[in-house]
Amino acid sequence: MGRKSGRTKIGRSINPADAHRKQQRKKELKKNKEERKRVRLIASANKDLKKLEEELQQLKETEKDRYLDKYEKEKKKSLEDEISKVKEAREKLGIPINTEKKTSGQETVKLLGIHSSKHDKHEGKFLI
Repeated sequence: MGRKSGRTKIGRSINPADAHRKQQRKKELKKNKEERKRVRLIASANKDLKKLEEELQQLKETEKDRYLDKYEKEKKKSLEDEISKVKEAREKLGIPINTEKKTSGQETVKLLGIHSSKHDKHEGKFLI
């Protein structure tokens, strides 16, 4: 039961080249998963926190006047969740939570020094 990488489900050996390709594909998928996670974190951190908080405040003001309907309650809960996610993402990335100036995704990437190997390929191509 030792080696798994060079065998199929039924126990037969597979071609070493196929086993290598399968292993490389597995590594690539893992790397892509981490990259997507990082991109989502940056996108979340760059959302307009002030706008989200204003929307939430409006719903809270409405709640003082009357009961919120089902849609408004869901909206309030989703806004609260979104605000907490944005704050958490900014904290993870080391971005100040209460910033007046909103940074773009590219600026955040430059600030944090996050650089993908995909961008390395195209970096010198477009310089004239």
